[in-house]
Amino acid sequence: MALQLYEMLSAAALLLALATVVQRRVVTCVGLYAAQSLLLAAATAVAAARGGPSELYAVAIVTVLIKVLLIPLVLLRIITKLKIRQDVEPFLSLPVSAAFAVLSVVVSFYVGGRLREATGEAHDFVLPCSIALMLEGLLVMLARIKAIMQIVGLLLMENGIFLIALGLVENVPLMVELGITFDVLVAAIVMGTFVYQIGQTFESIDVDDLRFLKG
Repeated sequence: MALQLYEMLSAAALLLALATVVQRRVVTCVGLYAAQSLLLAAATAVAAARGGPSELYAVAIVTVLIKVLLIPLVLLRIITKLKIRQDVEPFLSLPVSAAFAVLSVVVSFYVGGRLREATGEAHDFVLPCSIALMLEGLLVMLARIKAIMQIVGLLLMENGIFLIALGLVENVPLMVELGITFDVLVAAIVMGTFVYQIGQTFESIDVDDLRFLKG
């Protein structure tokens, strides 16, 4: 039962990543990231209940505090100050983005299956979900024009890495998990501040408008 719940939470996190790819509103994308992080925190607690290290409960709590509450609040504050309403001009149209998103899931499950055969790991569902999460995050970074969406995409990729680490929890010490989580917090704050300063200086955070800075 616990394994089924663990896999359901992983699948739900992947569905939220797919929803982020086809979502126009930046605020909604941040909300989807927070919801996805909450699902991963719940999956962490389930992994602990399944017989994993008891320290995973601490990881779940820290995940809620940082990824579900603190990072989204920082991003929403930046969005409010820069008066960003939506990302209406993506590099790729939403139908094309959706097609690439579905394709990436298919590729992830193929690659995940091959890796399972090579390593003998039993996580035949969670591993492909993890790979798909990272690819969806990369797609968000490539397909969206607002600089702040690059942060959201990077955070989605980190959630994929988090899920892989959770599947290999016996080999990942608690301090490594917590260290990665705090690194993500610092990175989100630094990048958010950087995006805010760009918006204040150039009155735009569209990637196309900033390309002239390359010289």
